[in-house]
Amino acid sequence: MKAIRPLGAKIIASYFFLKSAVLLCVGAVGFLRPELQDSANEFISHLAATKLLHIVEYGVTLAPLFALFEVGMGSGFWFLKSWARYICLAEIYVYFCRGIVGLLLLWEMSHKAASSITSSPYFVIGLAQRTIVFFYLRDPDIKHAFGVPEGEA
Repeated sequence: MKAIRPLGAKIIASYFFLKSAVLLCVGAVGFLRPELQDSANEFISHLAATKLLHIVEYGVTLAPLFALFEVGMGSGFWFLKSWARYICLAEIYVYFCRGIVGLLLLWEMSHKAASSITSSPYFVIGLAQRTIVFFYLRDPDIKHAFGVPEGEA
């Protein structure tokens, strides 16, 4: 029997495909217009989390690799592969843990700085998006659509 692709999985897959296209476009602009390379690297660092790896200055060079990863994730969601669900959940767990630890450390150093970060629209939108996706992927019907056995994460 053919699996029915849930609307949410289509939306998440589309998000990954769109992110891949943006990475490629920004990478191409940074490559073709050297005066914009620093801005392109900074933009790519936000999309691909290269700040964690301290490779912000290589964003334009690595953009095709990041885009390939996003295409793989989008394909995984489109074809309801459980590995794509697991990778996405792992990324969300890391995001939440890193965010909590970072905010606690920042709160200890400066309450004002912590407040300014949490009031940023990027922080609020990113947190809301990941929270919605997290609970969506934990739904029993969605887990079943991805072929996850009952009782597994």
